[in-house]
Amino acid sequence: MKMRNFKRGLTPICFSLLLLVAISPLTAHAYTINTTTDVGLEDTLINVALLPSSGDQTEIDFVTAQLGTANFELKTGGLTATPTDEDPSILAAPLNPPDDYYVLKNSTHWALFQNNALLDWAVFETDRTVDVLTYEREGPGNQGDLVLTGTTTGQSFSDLFNLSSTQLAISHITVFGGPGTGPGPGPGPGPGVPVPAPLALFGLGGLLLGWSMRRKQA
Repeated sequence: MKMRNFKRGLTPICFSLLLLVAISPLTAHAYTINTTTDVGLEDTLINVALLPSSGDQTEIDFVTAQLGTANFELKTGGLTATPTDEDPSILAAPLNPPDDYYVLKNSTHWALFQNNALLDWAVFETDRTVDVLTYEREGPGNQGDLVLTGTTTGQSFSDLFNLSSTQLAISHITVFGGPGTGPGPGPGPGPGVPVPAPLALFGLGGLLLGWSMRRKQA
């Protein structure tokens, strides 16, 4: 009987340990620069594009094509990125104003990102392969609608944007509000919060439950 009770008490403990092990790789990882400055999580790349010009309206039309709308905030040029302490291929640059989306422009290409966690920092991976959307303007004098004319696959982000752990100059970043938001920061996840935190708490609860059952059976 004692052995059976022992096994019953051990079952929730084993289950909880397995759950904690399973979710640990899913925990979102925050990055820092200069040892102490928290810049949040890596941002989500939505699309990379080759556009016919770097004018504000062209960038607005590009973002609208991806999100369905575009709330233009501010374009800031002459930025310098900083490699993160954890991974030098992941760069961080300040965003002003902080908001949900931004377009990174360097060399001849543009990249649209969704900002995650700390909205006042752009955090992006340079060591990656991407597909490039090519857009052109329709109509006389290239004044018509922005239309997608082709896609090129398997391109190096670092080569397209001339960005790496040693190439840190950024032409400009344009900040956009999220769909349905006006000027100013839109809703976003809290800074540095692990995605599966509720599951981790559930696992800890299971451990405590198993420990309590063992004490009662002792």
